Amino acid sequence: MKLPDGRTITGYGGILYNIFGLSRLLGDRAEILPICNLGADVCDPVQRLLNTLNNVNPIGIHRVDSKNNHCIMTYKASGERNEIFEGFVPAISIRQLESARNCNIAMINFISGRDLTLRTLKRFRADFNGKIYLDFHTLSLGLHRGGERFFRKPARWKEYIECCDILQMNRAEFGLLSGCRAPDRQHLTSFFEDRMAGGNRVMIVTLGERGASMVRKVEMRPKVDFLTGAIPDEIVDTTGAGDVFSAGFCYGLSLGKSLIDCLKIAVEASVSACRVKHPEDLRFSIGD
Repeated sequence: MKLPDGRTITGYGGILYNIFGLSRLLGDRAEILPICNLGADVCDPVQRLLNTLNNVNPIGIHRVDSKNNHCIMTYKASGERNEIFEGFVPAISIRQLESARNCNIAMINFISGRDLTLRTLKRFRADFNGKIYLDFHTLSLGLHRGGERFFRKPARWKEYIECCDILQMNRAEFGLLSGCRAPDRQHLTSFFEDRMAGGNRVMIVTLGERGASMVRKVEMRPKVDFLTGAIPDEIVDTTGAGDVFSAGFCYGLSLGKSLIDCLKIAVEASVSACRVKHPEDLRFSIGD
């Protein structure tokens, strides 16, 4: 990561924000089962980090010979950033997902955008009885030939959304898929009714410093909630805030919290994430 003041920060990210966030929040109340392919160039140090977490079962982490996913992010003074993506680990197979079949919640976080094929996701959805939480983020990022990421509406995006119970997007991604610039109550409701109305499904749009919005059905009608979080006194790094948001929401789900309480926990957790540089530094003071 290259910052506007010339500083460079190197570290691990991706699903480690999910894992460390969930681990710190859950303690000994649940087991976390990460499923991913990990490149040989980073496998040993990442495994050492995960070995410090007593509630993480590493059986689903598979070492591969290819170079791991690497993302070089260059931030501008405006807060915008450019991303160069290098390396690709193979997509997760349906066989690797067998160990997750009896889990209560499956959190799917795309890192490269090629981590899980649509075919595999559909097969997993058909066999999985728990809730699937899908963070749409990297599915919205294409790659130029040199590895530079660009924002685009992915092909068959509607089919990805059909596979989840809970969908998370940020403000820009919602605009990309809906064609609406502002995620106001009317546009959120309209998109939800078009794409998420079946069953007890939930749509979340994170709004950065404005908190988050959530849409779900209450008494057969869409209900929209907006929740604003406290802004940290000092923002160290916003990288991973969305990943920690999803960790906080799934933590609330695992404890049987109401959806609005899950949203509150998620917003509070994401604010905490902005105070640290690395996922292993995450600490929370979120009550039960």
